[in-house]
Amino acid sequence: MKKVIQYFNVSQNSSYFDTLRTAFFVNICLVGTVLTLLTIATDFMNRTENFEMSVYSKIILVIVLLMSLLLQKHKGISVAGNFFSLASVIILLTSINILSHKVDITYKYIQGFYSIFAFLIFGVLYSSRRIIILNLLLVVATTTHVFFRSLEYFPERADMYTAAYINHTFIVIAVTLVVFYSKKFIGISIAKAEQELKEKELKNQELLTSEEEIRASNEELKATTDALTESYEELEKAKERAEESDHLKTEFLNNMSHEIRTPMNAIIGFSQLLSDPDISNDSKCLYINTIQNSSHQLLSIIENIIEMSQLSTKQIKMFEAPVVLNKSLKEVYQVVSEKLKGKPVSLTLSTEMNDNESTFIYDDNKLRKILNNLLDNAVKYTEKGSITFGYKVKAKSDNKALLRFFVIDTGVGITDDKKKKVFTRFSQAEFTLTRQYGGLGLGLSIAKENTDLLKGEISFESKIDKGTAFYVDIPVSRVYNY
Repeated sequence: MKKVIQYFNVSQNSSYFDTLRTAFFVNICLVGTVLTLLTIATDFMNRTENFEMSVYSKIILVIVLLMSLLLQKHKGISVAGNFFSLASVIILLTSINILSHKVDITYKYIQGFYSIFAFLIFGVLYSSRRIIILNLLLVVATTTHVFFRSLEYFPERADMYTAAYINHTFIVIAVTLVVFYSKKFIGISIAKAEQELKEKELKNQELLTSEEEIRASNEELKATTDALTESYEELEKAKERAEESDHLKTEFLNNMSHEIRTPMNAIIGFSQLLSDPDISNDSKCLYINTIQNSSHQLLSIIENIIEMSQLSTKQIKMFEAPVVLNKSLKEVYQVVSEKLKGKPVSLTLSTEMNDNESTFIYDDNKLRKILNNLLDNAVKYTEKGSITFGYKVKAKSDNKALLRFFVIDTGVGITDDKKKKVFTRFSQAEFTLTRQYGGLGLGLSIAKENTDLLKGEISFESKIDKGTAFYVDIPVSRVYNY
């Protein structure tokens, strides 16, 4: 039953009062159909004197009710209401006229009064004013016809029929006038109420929109607050980084000052000692060797400072040319071997190809700087054991190759907390070690910068007291096809 009601009810887009009117109409029609069918069943069981009239009129009424529901579904409530109001009156009045004159006239008038209820219920809510007047004319005409037929067949009851006729006619006219004039008033009231409802809905919608706007504003404000909080936190972190950087740069400058003064003092001091005419040849050779070593040390410091400055300002350019890699690495080997004299550390060069195969086009100067800095780092932090460096072919194609260079030592290693800052300029990781072992601590940063210039990648593995292995992957152009 619920699904049937939902099927015939008006859509949700209709106005509030249209929804109520339709729901009431559908329920009246459905309930009326069920009750009428029950009374038809009762008539068949009892079979009273007016059985034929009762069953006939009720069957027609059921048909009208169902047709009204279908009209409401497809044509709307106004058409369905007018149809039911007019059809119900016509059916009732027609059933009165077609009956035999033997039927009790009082029953006929009772049937006629049904039309008054049709006026009352459907006239106000559903019938148009024209249908109300038409129904009045039909009722008056039919009851007048019944009245004169009654006088013809039962003249002895003229007084009773006249009173019933006047009473019925008066009531029908009175009800019609009330419904007719109430119709306009009720229509205006409903229209006004609907307008008020629409205004309230509009205000509610505006309030809802305002609430949504306020909510959106609150969300934007929250997002702005979060962004400001995040910006403040980032500023705090930036401030901390700036302070740390400033502190580290100060340490770097102090360290640089110390590192420059040390070889300068040696150069000046031993130069003054050489001016003594009484020094022996052995002492003179020692002083000269010390001055030369200090000069090389000072030159290396100055070169590192200049190179870091050039790298910072992006002034370094690439100069690629065909180079025999094996020959270049052997030269590096000779230089590092001199630095390891007097140290219990062995140096090994590992190459994978012969000299012809190892001819590539690349910037040899920058590759040497990378390897020299990595090897200087290994020499500085390896007191005993071994240092191995060289390369392997990681990948190759017709005209390109990817070489993996490596520098592996058995030195002190790098702690886990300092691994993330190994390649950072002026990092605490470098200064912690340079305080102990000397130097500016720029070697690994320079190696990283030059690796980036060569479009390569640098990485490392390290364990405390076990040593460190640096790997540099560099793409090069091939000259010899193998």
